Amino acid sequence: MSDKPIKILYLITSLGGGPGTTLINTANFMARRGFDVTICEWARRDEGFTNSLESNIHRVWVRRLNKWDPTIWLRMMRLIFRVRPQILQGVDFTSNIFSVVCGRLSGVKAVVVSMHGLVDAFVPWKAWLQRRLFTLVRKVHCGSHAAAEKVKVTLGLTDESIRVIYNGIDVKSFTRNAEPVVGDRIIGCVANFYSPIKGQNYLIEALPQILAVFPDVKLWLVGDGILRGSYEEQVRSLGIEDRVVFCGHQTDTAKYFALFDVFVLPSLSEGFGIAIIEAMAGGAPVIASNVGGIPEIIENGYNGILVPPRDPKAISDAVNKVLEDRTLHDCFVERGLITVRNLFDISVVGKEFEKLYLEILSREMD
Repeated sequence: MSDKPIKILYLITSLGGGPGTTLINTANFMARRGFDVTICEWARRDEGFTNSLESNIHRVWVRRLNKWDPTIWLRMMRLIFRVRPQILQGVDFTSNIFSVVCGRLSGVKAVVVSMHGLVDAFVPWKAWLQRRLFTLVRKVHCGSHAAAEKVKVTLGLTDESIRVIYNGIDVKSFTRNAEPVVGDRIIGCVANFYSPIKGQNYLIEALPQILAVFPDVKLWLVGDGILRGSYEEQVRSLGIEDRVVFCGHQTDTAKYFALFDVFVLPSLSEGFGIAIIEAMAGGAPVIASNVGGIPEIIENGYNGILVPPRDPKAISDAVNKVLEDRTLHDCFVERGLITVRNLFDISVVGKEFEKLYLEILSREMD
């Protein structure tokens, strides 16, 4: 293999959201390991994420006139010819399609695609397209075993074509050094408002039962999206406006996790749930729905609590249990930190990606 740095080109619609967080952490690790890393986006340009990237990572935007702009394919091809990556990886549905098609036409042999969620990428027309294109890639990366099972069943792929590598975070960047909010106990949720699949309405519905026991509680909802108006209306209808804070979209969420007394993720479906491991790293006990890849992170009663989806009473009971039992609270915090350090720190996860890339390239040289 050449002494020159191995070039990796990552394609992603936007660095916002869970896949974007995962990519930032992975790209930073690979750059520190000496790989020549480029990240390409085409959605709304957000300079805020630049500060999260290593200084030697190249970040580029490919202009997209609209959702159906056919000229983006040509611009993507030009970028690939200019970068000449040995590894080309997509991170979400759209970037996976670009990676397979443009990579194939550009002569990139080592193409990797990533599957994170369990719903959007598996609607019938997307599944049909992916079944035909994913036979052309070297590996399908899945962020959890739950995602891998979904890929095998829905797309008809084999175990040999799939590699499960969990999402990774830089645990040390989530140190709990923030000043507590005096006079309030904070229940936190960090999730976008673009789809009801994140289940914030069930957490809002659970809040009156929590306030009946702990009237000093406040709910902080970090995130934004088209459903914000309906959630604000739900809060008003319950008469709890003074107990709920809509924090909006935040690029730096680490400071919020450090303030939470309890973190709740009430998702109806979740491929992995990176906010869970971020909350654990930030020192917050976690309550989350027993769906998708979440049970691969949380062992119920050991490092957090799993609740059924769509169940406000189960959420309120779990929150009240953690708030009233300080020993249990501290136990979940301690075990959560051990979990993320041992399994999900980028120093662990990044090595798995590096191993995958080198394995693929060695096969190409045989």
